Amino acid sequence: MVSQRVKIPNLDTQPAENLSKGSKSELRGAPATTIEWMILCYVAGLIWAEIKQLWDEGAHEYIHDMWNILDFVTNSLYIATLTLRVIAYLQVKRERERGLQTAFMERKDWDAYDPNLIAEALFAAANIFSSLKLIYIFTVNPHLGPLQISLGRMIMDIMKFGAVYFLVLFSFACGLNHLYWYYSTLRKEECNNLHIQTSCDRKYESFANLFEIVQSLYWAIYGLVDLDHAELQEPHEFTEFVGKLMFGTYSWIAFVVLLNLLIAMMSSSYQNISSQADEEWKFARSKLWISYFEDTGTLPAPFNIIPSPKTFFYLLLWFKNKLCACSKQQKRSRWQSIRKIVKKINEREIRYQAVMRDLIKRYIMFKQRGPLRGDGVTEDDINELKQDISSFRFELLEILRNNGMKTPNPNQPKPSSKKNLLRYWKNIGNGSSSFDSVEGSFD
Repeated sequence: MVSQRVKIPNLDTQPAENLSKGSKSELRGAPATTIEWMILCYVAGLIWAEIKQLWDEGAHEYIHDMWNILDFVTNSLYIATLTLRVIAYLQVKRERERGLQTAFMERKDWDAYDPNLIAEALFAAANIFSSLKLIYIFTVNPHLGPLQISLGRMIMDIMKFGAVYFLVLFSFACGLNHLYWYYSTLRKEECNNLHIQTSCDRKYESFANLFEIVQSLYWAIYGLVDLDHAELQEPHEFTEFVGKLMFGTYSWIAFVVLLNLLIAMMSSSYQNISSQADEEWKFARSKLWISYFEDTGTLPAPFNIIPSPKTFFYLLLWFKNKLCACSKQQKRSRWQSIRKIVKKINEREIRYQAVMRDLIKRYIMFKQRGPLRGDGVTEDDINELKQDISSFRFELLEILRNNGMKTPNPNQPKPSSKKNLLRYWKNIGNGSSSFDSVEGSFD
């Protein structure tokens, strides 16, 4: 996993016992070093933490968080790297048992798709994703947090643009492949069989097959592929003209249309997000803080792979439940535990619904009023205030009733006559703290 390059001459003629520690890392299927074992332990801890999170949250909630998807991709790359390293080790071990010299080949002579090379490529990609995970910590910073939120919300625009662009890219690649396949094959035969130097120019490989054409069109965005790559040695002017026309049309669509479309989409999205970036950042920061108070793993990676006393306690409890599952007392306690869990879930759901109802109500009020409305108080504001006071009255009476105090009937009609109103305000002016006087004023 960790690359250590030390050049040793005549490596293919030296037995494995005479190789130094540095040269063994250049061999195919080399055993893991101390640093690699440490990295493996850390990766195992990360994978175990993700498994526990997936078990606690469920698959539906887990995949709705983009950071979880990033962790899943990173861990998958690490697992693939470990698998390929094991395959390479077993393959080289089998070659050594047969006495084959391919087990001691230098790195420059390895096959292009050797498991070691593929493992290093996957490990390099995993390092990129692991480093990108540090952006998640930017949420705490008041300067980088809103920027991180804005960039995260623009990912959907980038994905939409990528889908349209790769559709255009594949369409033109199919057309150019059908147009240039014969000439590319002819240049390759002239270079390999007839050794014609002009046919060995790398520019003729740009449209050799569909894969090469896709690469050439992609790198053409950055100006690394010129128009002379579409030229032909044969006097087929019409075919060459059509090929250049296709290449020019693709360049116009990709550079002028799609690139400016991406800039406009990202600019519009950033303007829409930046106006609420502060509120979004505060919410994301609170979510990050709350995640540290959740009932998750006791220890972070890689220490979470070490069994804790809590693990042994749960294991013994599981064995006890399995052995004593037939007793009536055990069944009764199990049902009591289930009822407690269901009760907690219901209470949590009720609190959640209440909070969401208040948030939605506040959002609707904010949208109705507007941030900078200056038209004064309207009838809707008065009605809304009356509703808030009425709801507060019912909530206050409910709280006092739960505390054992005598309260009037909330459904009783309000005082309408002047006499009742005077009695009501007189009781208030006397400082009566009991609700008996209030109840009498409503008689």
